[in-house]
Amino acid sequence: MWAVRLEGVSVSFDGVRALEDVSLTVKEGEFVSVIGPNGGGKTTLLRVILGLLKPDRGKVEVFGERPDRVRKLIGYVPQRVSFDPSFPITVYELVLMGRYRGPLKPYTAEDKAAVEAILKEVGIYDLKGRLVGELSGGQLQKAFLARALVRKPKLLLLDEPTASLDPKARRSLYEILHKLKGGITMILVTHDIAAVSIYVDTIACLNRRLHYYGPKEGGIKRIKEVYGHPVELLSFGMGGEDAGDASV
Repeated sequence: MWAVRLEGVSVSFDGVRALEDVSLTVKEGEFVSVIGPNGGGKTTLLRVILGLLKPDRGKVEVFGERPDRVRKLIGYVPQRVSFDPSFPITVYELVLMGRYRGPLKPYTAEDKAAVEAILKEVGIYDLKGRLVGELSGGQLQKAFLARALVRKPKLLLLDEPTASLDPKARRSLYEILHKLKGGITMILVTHDIAAVSIYVDTIACLNRRLHYYGPKEGGIKRIKEVYGHPVELLSFGMGGEDAGDASV
């Protein structure tokens, strides 16, 4: 059974084509990495799958439905989350928001039990009372990952979740994703080719068009074609190993 299917999808912004005739089918339980240069349409692809963008042309289905009809089945971890670090919200409260069902609908005992369980699963249970503004970069990304997972999605979309993290924090986050493999379909946008070579099942090489989609071994061979650079220049990720303090 497939989780995501795109057929001939094209998207333009102000006359500039962001995606052109993209077709791919992601199987349930598959871990896919979408790689490609900045401006190549990777985030646009995720927004199309989320149903936040309607293609100019083509068809998009998630679990056999229009994306906007199955959003409750999709978890999403954006690349950067803008928030006021002084806002007094704890890690527990942030993750509980992932169970939000609408105004005047109180959280249930089941919601709270789900939060407790996912905090333990991602390794930040001891931080549940900590204010979000006090977290390191790695801890914060784990909290946002927990918020996405607490709703028990069937599909998880991640937009460069390790872009600003140091090597230790990146590895810790990837290990969590590795443990989820098979039980949930995951689509990961990243520049971190080293991680791709270890953790994912398949690679989608995207630069406006889909240049390759298949086993990771074949995708890595196509990186130079997509980026215009050999793999050695990309193997540690575009963010660099010293990109910010993000210890876990």
